[in-house]
Amino acid sequence: MVFLLLELSDMISYARIFGMEPGAFVAILGLLVYLLRLIYDVIVAHRDEDGDRSIDLRKAEVTRLIAKAPVILQEHSTFYGKLSNEGRSKFLKRLQYVLATKRFIGKDGFRLTTESEVLTAAAFVQVGFGHHVSLLDRFELIAIYPDIFYSAILKRDLKGSISTKGVIRFSWKHLHHGFSVPEDNINLALHELAHALKIVIKDKEGKAVGLIEELAAFNAAGEPVRDAILMGKLDEIRAYAATNEHEFFACCVEYFFENPEAFKLNLPDVYFRLVAILNMDPTRTSDDYQPDKAEIKQWHHQQAVIRKEVVDHFKEPGDWYQWMIVVGLIAGWFSTFFLLAGLESSIMTRGLFLLTVVIVGVLLFYRRFLVSGFMTTGTFLTFLLCGWTPVISTGAVLLNNAVPLYTHSYRVPIEGVTSDHGTYYAYNEASAIRSVREGVEIDPAVYWKIRKDSLTFELDVELYYGLFALECLGEVGYVPVNGE
Repeated sequence: MVFLLLELSDMISYARIFGMEPGAFVAILGLLVYLLRLIYDVIVAHRDEDGDRSIDLRKAEVTRLIAKAPVILQEHSTFYGKLSNEGRSKFLKRLQYVLATKRFIGKDGFRLTTESEVLTAAAFVQVGFGHHVSLLDRFELIAIYPDIFYSAILKRDLKGSISTKGVIRFSWKHLHHGFSVPEDNINLALHELAHALKIVIKDKEGKAVGLIEELAAFNAAGEPVRDAILMGKLDEIRAYAATNEHEFFACCVEYFFENPEAFKLNLPDVYFRLVAILNMDPTRTSDDYQPDKAEIKQWHHQQAVIRKEVVDHFKEPGDWYQWMIVVGLIAGWFSTFFLLAGLESSIMTRGLFLLTVVIVGVLLFYRRFLVSGFMTTGTFLTFLLCGWTPVISTGAVLLNNAVPLYTHSYRVPIEGVTSDHGTYYAYNEASAIRSVREGVEIDPAVYWKIRKDSLTFELDVELYYGLFALECLGEVGYVPVNGE
């Protein structure tokens, strides 16, 4: 990001004005950008278009909500109530993730409560229960109104709405009704999150082709159903479902969760399409809603749809961080120190570089790993210091060394030469260049010209700043003095 603001040559000039190395200047500038971002979040970014400020729940608040969640869910969530103990544990872990990664805001005088935060987050968990926990990460801001609210964009009153910019709005009165009356096929939270899911599927095109195909098949299977609703021949799904394919999908998701047995019996083709999309089957309560993939494949085959298997489209490896820790412990810090030791940048600059990597790790993973309960404090620190920092630092230094952006050269007199097991070095202990002080490798012919013929040479040392403004040793040449 820093390189978008300043040319590297300009940063070098500014660094020299302050008597700093460019790498240290870039690191400090990056930390200042981070600080400004925090200030921006407080003043601007965490506010909606009306200027109302949203909140990120603190770790203690999330822990408190999770402690009270089982009682609330047992009373209001039929989905949660039918899960096994293992399934409930999974649900609560995902609930903590949602609470940790979403921002909440009370609108029109609505005061956020434990119940409103838990039930709203529970809807996210329910819709995405068959997929990866990060399924609906894109939708970060949850705005809750006391009742029906007016949309200035649509110029009408709404019970709920969703924005592709990552904002979901709910009327608490109607959201609460959806969970309090579990069998009327109306659940505002599930309805809006179904719209969110469709957006996610379309945006992940290329990464979730199977889901896109399933969604297309769902739309095709739903056309005659929508026609029947319009003609008054079908009343299992409310009339609003016939508005368009988007509302049909959202209304079917409500029906899917609130009356799955009836849905499966009356409209099996549409039902199994939803099973494939959501990767769960609410009629299979004994298996925590895990779908019978053989049953789905058999039904799809009967419908002449070519599909090899039902896959977990949004599943991601859950143990990658463990491998990062292992790699970091085995080779990460060794390679990091080895590469950092080979840089020309000062110890302070290298230390600031490592500090920046650590801070980036905190920014990226603090809420997702620590506040979400995915890791304990000890595990998070282990991941951060033994996995993330050495692995990312090693990659960053390699990238820095491979991408020279600004090159400069120096002439340095050779003070002396030495050899070590057939390798020859020249050095100058008074040089400002660390590599020259310690000795740089030279050609054997130059070594013998200096030792035997007493010729005088200067080193033509090339230094360059890489992608992260860390200084590296480039090529080293030899220039005879006085035309010798």
